[in-house]
Amino acid sequence: METKKTKVLLVIAGDLFVRNYIRSGVANRISEAFQLSIIANDSCSLKSDLESARNFSGYFKTDPSLEAAHYNYFTLLIFRFRHRSMTFPFRLKRDIGWNLPDERHSRIKKFKLLLKKGKKGREARRCALLGNRLIFKFFKNRIEAKLPINGDLLKQISIIRPDIVLFPSSAYDPAGNDVARICTKLDIKSVYLIDNWDNLSSKSVFWARPDFLGVWSEQHKEHAIRIHDFESTKVCPIGTPRFDEYFSQRGATTSKPFDFPYVVFSGCCLPFDETTPLKALDKEIREHPEIYKDLRIVYRPHPWRQKRKTEAVFKESEFTHVVIDPQIRDQFLRNSENMSEQVSFQPSTDYYPLLLDNAQFVCGPLTTFLLESLIFKKHYIGLSYDDGTAAQNSVCKFV
Repeated sequence: METKKTKVLLVIAGDLFVRNYIRSGVANRISEAFQLSIIANDSCSLKSDLESARNFSGYFKTDPSLEAAHYNYFTLLIFRFRHRSMTFPFRLKRDIGWNLPDERHSRIKKFKLLLKKGKKGREARRCALLGNRLIFKFFKNRIEAKLPINGDLLKQISIIRPDIVLFPSSAYDPAGNDVARICTKLDIKSVYLIDNWDNLSSKSVFWARPDFLGVWSEQHKEHAIRIHDFESTKVCPIGTPRFDEYFSQRGATTSKPFDFPYVVFSGCCLPFDETTPLKALDKEIREHPEIYKDLRIVYRPHPWRQKRKTEAVFKESEFTHVVIDPQIRDQFLRNSENMSEQVSFQPSTDYYPLLLDNAQFVCGPLTTFLLESLIFKKHYIGLSYDDGTAAQNSVCKFV
């Protein structure tokens, strides 16, 4: 007699998770062991990938104004529990201008911020009032009551009636709040698959909690317990599907992406002056051909690079030994200021082994590319200094 397979629902909230769980083949592997269904946020741009996936059941709609309210609550939670993680103050400084690392010495600055006009001033006033330890207790339930469950998502999960819901998460997902509450309401087990190594320490604090978390590592598990108050038995280190294939591919590439020796310069998402160090490297190589010979720098800007206000514009024509990674070039040159359009660009991770396996070494600001470089046993020179231009100083805290 054939054993009945467990019914699993995979809920995809955005394009990043299409890349990491659909394009990567993870969903296909899940479907081999379980009776899998897939639904996705209607705002996803990579619809062709979703609709060609096995067991795709359709889309759920979201309300942009309600999602904005979720994000506002995430910011308030960061403020309320700002001392749980060293990176929460960094995020508050970036989002609302609240410079918590200097909290004991900047009372006047904070008072000026509270009087400031505009969005950051309003957010600072709201967080300072509602994020107060005593006041928060009285307003918490009222705020959450104004964040109703997504009715469309509830309907679809009710129809499918899975045994388990898997939700790839950045720990900063309005849809995740709905998934957790719906699963509690329908008595379904929920599992968040935390997508990146820093999500639990840098985003916010869960207020709608899943039954279980799948995390990258023991450090990730420690973040779940210390920052989010999860029980140890509810958190399981399982690695990440983004990196699984890399281990079998290192040292095994049979072709090269460039016909010259190269160093990869990996850019970061947050504002940081990358043009200045690239100019310095270009000058060094140009002036010492006897040392570097045909060496070049392959500049790989972050695919979702945020707009820079003060950094000099990178112009490839001004460099003699720096080239832009062709996988990123078109996206970088378009330089879209619309982050939703940027995130819809999802570079294939199949290219990474070829790029990294053949590199001399890797350098750049501190990003997840550091981990990928180390998997391929490449030395990584990290840049972490006050560049004099960015609003955030990455030297302030090192996690």
